[in-house]
Amino acid sequence: MTYAALLFDFDDCLFFTVDDRARNSVLTLHENGYHEATFENAKMRIGGETALRLLATAGIEDPEIGQRLALHYEEVNRREGYPTAYPYPEVLQTLDALRDYPMGIFSASIREAIEGVLERHGLRERFSAIVGLEDAEPKPSPEGILKLC
Repeated sequence: MTYAALLFDFDDCLFFTVDDRARNSVLTLHENGYHEATFENAKMRIGGETALRLLATAGIEDPEIGQRLALHYEEVNRREGYPTAYPYPEVLQTLDALRDYPMGIFSASIREAIEGVLERHGLRERFSAIVGLEDAEPKPSPEGILKLC
């Protein structure tokens, strides 16, 4: 079987980002007056839709507030990035073994945060294309994969 390209998810597939995403969730909530949010509580809720995760972490039920918080979370991610993200074991060896294939990333994270992590680890040039949150509808929509192809 021949492959034209290899596509990866970023968060918690190639790189461990849970701590940074939880920290950014808490910063978002604190900056919006929800000071009871804790890192541990936010970390337990990483994954899924951002607005719902932030609402659950803060104990809020209003979806309009959730959407506002989700937009602010994107701003926090642009400002803070993922400074402690690191590759999972054997990711570097795997990428080395696959270096003859074009590779891309489709992620629900913002592209700027992904690129910052990849640059910090000397891996940006390995990926010919990155589709982030601002580029396509989130998974399970196929839009991001189609943009990469």
